[in-house]
Amino acid sequence: NFTHLISIYTNSFFNNRLCSLSLYANKHEMKYILPIFILLATSGFISCENATNSATDSSTTEIKKDSVAPKEPVYKYGFNVDSFDIIVDTVKTDWTLSHMLLPYGINQVEINDAYNKSKDSLVGLKHISKGKPFTIFYPKGDTVKAQYCVYQKNKIEYIVYDFTDTINVYKQEKDVTIQRKMGSGIITSSLWNAFIDNGLSANLVMLKFISGV
Repeated sequence: NFTHLISIYTNSFFNNRLCSLSLYANKHEMKYILPIFILLATSGFISCENATNSATDSSTTEIKKDSVAPKEPVYKYGFNVDSFDIIVDTVKTDWTLSHMLLPYGINQVEINDAYNKSKDSLVGLKHISKGKPFTIFYPKGDTVKAQYCVYQKNKIEYIVYDFTDTINVYKQEKDVTIQRKMGSGIITSSLWNAFIDNGLSANLVMLKFISGV
């Protein structure tokens, strides 16, 4: 019996020591395993975050590209201004068509032809007038010879001289917007004064007398 008790005590002692050693070993290993696990988890989170940010940045860049509206073309007398080098000038005293066109590479034979065509009943331009603006259109980057000259006959009508192939001259009109306004008042002295007092144009008075309305 004594020998049996010694055996039980010995086994119990060694089992406790083994458990203690095992726990110590596990604790010792966890000191290294836990930081490695945290490091891997953090790296994975950062990688996912970077991938998300990268996708977001790419999407934002794509949206910015798509949101930029294309530049609207600008037209002058029906010509796209981006396709030409343009010069604007004014007719001087005693000028003829030759004064207006010779400086821009148009020779005299072409000018004479253009003059004869501008006298046509459809165009109705026999001479140019002092103070009227005209616009020269050169091909982009080439100022040797003008392709078009536009003479502003009045606020609405303009004459186009086309020197691209065969010489052509034609009349065009600007787009006109008509606005209707109504005015009223009381005539105390004269119709003229009533119009002026109520902020109406005096030209309307003259129009009334001319039309007989």
